[in-house]
Amino acid sequence: MSFSYTEPPKVDFGAGGFGPKDIKVRAGDPFDIKIPFKGSPPPTAYWYKDNKEIRPTERLKANTAEDKSELVCTKAERGDTGPYKISLENNQGSDSYSVNVIVLGKSW
Repeated sequence: MSFSYTEPPKVDFGAGGFGPKDIKVRAGDPFDIKIPFKGSPPPTAYWYKDNKEIRPTERLKANTAEDKSELVCTKAERGDTGPYKISLENNQGSDSYSVNVIVLGKSW
């Protein structure tokens, strides 16, 4: 008999339990959002900005492993300001987490 452990996805920042809520970055600088999680089977991660799924570009892409997902922006633009959400899903359920990114103008 084979037993396989399953659990719904859960954003997991460890003992502290709190992750970033606001990220401030200057226009032209890179930023990333790292979200650790648990789940079995490993969940699929979907990233959204302004409630629209993010499609990878040269400047913005997601990297997801078995226990974390990271959204990487190589060069922030003012239009990147706004709410970002990760949605984690597997056959046991789902979880999500939101972060607000604020892109500040360049200093002269």
